[in-house]
Amino acid sequence: MEKNGSAGSPHRRSVGATVFAWLILVPNSILILICLLVFINSVLNPQSILDSFRRVEVYRGEIHNINSIRELYFFMLEGLILWVPSFVGAIAVLRLKEWGRKLIIVVSLVSFIYFSYRLIMHTVTFEVTAGMSLIFYVLIIYYFTRPKVKEQFK
Repeated sequence: MEKNGSAGSPHRRSVGATVFAWLILVPNSILILICLLVFINSVLNPQSILDSFRRVEVYRGEIHNINSIRELYFFMLEGLILWVPSFVGAIAVLRLKEWGRKLIIVVSLVSFIYFSYRLIMHTVTFEVTAGMSLIFYVLIIYYFTRPKVKEQFK
């Protein structure tokens, strides 16, 4: 267990809370950064960014219908709606903030519903990745709703 870092606080952050927070924080930081770089590039050279998405085989099934900058912005907004709150919640969890724990649970629940829908409707190219994401969201919800974990955030 790690100390919270705030003076006089009797609560300690568990290793599990720390690991989950970092597992959320690192990928979301990267995704937000990529999203911002794509946005900047799309403003500077819109056709180039659309051509790049069409050339990259890995993305072809996932975003094959992105034919305009407007569609690209919608795709990025879709991700940012989940990534930014996850990022903020993970930082709050590292600081043992109760609202951060609740935010992580809510975002995980919304993400679970979103990815389940996309998996059922076959709009996800990488079923294995989506399935692993669903398991991860369930684990987050389970872990952060346990009484001993909730106790750390009071």
